[in-house]
Amino acid sequence: MTGYPRENSPFNVRLLREVFSLQAAQNGQLVEPSPAHKKALVAAGLPDLTLHRLRRSFCSLADWTETPVGVIAQIMGHKASAIAENIIVTTQLIYFRMCHIKIEAWILEEAQIDFSLK
Repeated sequence: MTGYPRENSPFNVRLLREVFSLQAAQNGQLVEPSPAHKKALVAAGLPDLTLHRLRRSFCSLADWTETPVGVIAQIMGHKASAIAENIIVTTQLIYFRMCHIKIEAWILEEAQIDFSLK
């Protein structure tokens, strides 16, 4: 095992680093999302909403779906706060996907947006 590569970061942090990296960027990180976000708001005719405000709204609305708070927190990118949550992250990622689809469907239904999952 001495030849096995070591890294102190947890598995989910390494995975996120791989998923959310950009080869074209000099430092390998994603570009600042705010300019594109503001451009999308203008194109949609929406008021100025910060990304942080949208995150807070998502958290509040997701609570109405009776999704476990720990799952909502992890969907939002927060670190797991309990040993059981750490186990769920590494072994049952599909559960987070199912919960996120449920939350998204409820939000769209409440907004009276016609949406069907294909």
